[in-house]
Amino acid sequence: MEEKNIFNDFFSYLSYLGNENDLSDIIAATCNTSFEFKKLFLDFFFPEKNLIAKCPAEIEREVWSDDRTLRFDWYFTTNDNEEYIIENKIYDPNDHFEEYTKVYKEDHIGFIADYNIDAVKYTHKYTWKEFYKNLENNLQFFQEEERQLIKGVLNYIKEVCGIMEKKDFKLNTLNDLGYFIQLFKNLLIDNGFEINNKAKGSSEHRIGFWTYKENRAYWFGLYFDDEGKEGFSIWGGIYDYKMKETKFNNLIFSDYHPEDTSENCNWFKLKNEYLNKLSDESIEYTKKLKILEGFILEIESIK
Repeated sequence: MEEKNIFNDFFSYLSYLGNENDLSDIIAATCNTSFEFKKLFLDFFFPEKNLIAKCPAEIEREVWSDDRTLRFDWYFTTNDNEEYIIENKIYDPNDHFEEYTKVYKEDHIGFIADYNIDAVKYTHKYTWKEFYKNLENNLQFFQEEERQLIKGVLNYIKEVCGIMEKKDFKLNTLNDLGYFIQLFKNLLIDNGFEINNKAKGSSEHRIGFWTYKENRAYWFGLYFDDEGKEGFSIWGGIYDYKMKETKFNNLIFSDYHPEDTSENCNWFKLKNEYLNKLSDESIEYTKKLKILEGFILEIESIK
């Protein structure tokens, strides 16, 4: 039996403090108390620079630009007076590339986010999932006592950034419902949708997310109902959008429901044949992912 790690419990409780600033505070505090973590953190963003040898100073938080117009998540200086910043983003797609590169050398800027970063222009850009895996793979370089702390930090990152281990799931079991909702959310983020945390996506009848992508708003999620044998259905809605066509003969994953105009949306429902596959133990995990991703991308493609 694995020995209980008090840091895991500590950081699990802290994970409800999971916004961008909270995560940045935790990482800065860990950098400034663990030499090995700070070395790994700096090497992760700037692997060719050996910055730990030139950076005795602490990692600072919320440092303002000289003109007080910009505020940087992490800031540090080297003993040869070089300045570096790292930007952290949770859901927020505004990477400040144009503003930050006017103040600092582009090669001195790091960027990390919990979403797909293909469109981000920074050279030193990464995802929290990549950092999580890198930290996990380097646990052996920490002393035993320190390793327990780092495992707690890993647990915090995992909880806050929705990093999930691959596992099979049956959508018709209550134990797998939470896993499925997080998986659905991650698929939306991975495919470039921005989660609108200010809009209430869930109620007593449904669990889901209002999202944005390319100037269009959507709702995706799960409704609890008695329509099918599973007791629920999966829907996607395009908000306040006049579609060029209203008859669809080539939809693979979804059915269009023109009679439903609630919440000023065009509504599409995952076909029952695919819904049933999400609860079928014989269907592979990767095939279930393709069903959900196909449903999301099919609705996005509708014009």
